[in-house]
Amino acid sequence: HMVRSPGLSEPVASEVFRLPPQITFANIVPLRNDGERFILDDLETPICSLADLEVSNSAAVALLLGWFRRAHRMGKPLVFTDVPEDLLNIIEVSGLTDVLPLETGQ
Repeated sequence: HMVRSPGLSEPVASEVFRLPPQITFANIVPLRNDGERFILDDLETPICSLADLEVSNSAAVALLLGWFRRAHRMGKPLVFTDVPEDLLNIIEVSGLTDVLPLETGQ
């Protein structure tokens, strides 16, 4: 763990967790575990970037929801950034738009 001195406010690159281009049944479990470890890490505001995500599906939504619930239980303000349009549509249809902390960049 890197020790941050007080007053150091610039974000460190490791504070962003990036999703891969696809979430599949093959990678969802290790990915979920990596994400949970990231949330458990010593970060004030964990950020999860979806900029690299090319294929959106319900598995992706389930993954985000699981991470959000984990962070919420820990009292951490997890943020999802760069959410692709098609994933936003799935989230909207699922009725989760007001539940998940999404930053769309618009």
